[in-house]
Amino acid sequence: MPAAIQALYRAACIFAVALSVFAQPPRGCDPPKELQAQRTSKPSSQADNILGAWFAQHGNSRCAISAFESALRADPNSREARYNLGLALLENKQPKRAATELESLVKQAPDSLPAHLGLSMALVDLGALHAAESEARAALKLDSKSAQALHQLGEALRREKRYTAAVTYLHQAVELEPRDAAHQVALAEALNDNGHADEAIQILEKLVAAQPRSALAQSNLGTLLARLKRYDEAGDRDRSV
Repeated sequence: MPAAIQALYRAACIFAVALSVFAQPPRGCDPPKELQAQRTSKPSSQADNILGAWFAQHGNSRCAISAFESALRADPNSREARYNLGLALLENKQPKRAATELESLVKQAPDSLPAHLGLSMALVDLGALHAAESEARAALKLDSKSAQALHQLGEALRREKRYTAAVTYLHQAVELEPRDAAHQVALAEALNDNGHADEAIQILEKLVAAQPRSALAQSNLGTLLARLKRYDEAGDRDRSV
């Protein structure tokens, strides 16, 4: 699961540990035995939400989508189900459908920070960069100290090739959450795009030293070194992942 989407799932607190029900899981979407044993007891939108969260946590976005769709059918006004469905669709590389669900959620809950962030991510994937920037700014207006909002705004600006502004916001995200590898990788990408490859490499090298088991840090450093035709160093990084 991409780090950005994982962060939004964490923000929604949907990874609850609980037993619940999923009335009719699609073929190949078999829940754990303890959940299956209760499939026919107390069916509810919340039960499907919890099961969808279990599938999402275990990397099965297809089954998560089905569960969240069932939750939304049970309660069409469920903000949690619509939000979770939007994220699962993003994970399943269906940004157009994700944008539709998350746009509906933003209209339903305009003060929802995660809703604006999720919609911004979907719009970035669709190439609607100005709209993505607007949604990220709306999220930041709700919480000026949200590292995830700063990260998302920086990413939208980077995609718009507004690299200096992107670096500014991504620096702020790193300052707020210095241990978050995704923020540092995004900052390094923006710096490299802005013509500061050496600074980008320094950031990634420090990140690899601090988090030597981080495949995200290792792979991004190797990729950047390869782009700069520093092939020997890039090969060393690839072998160490």
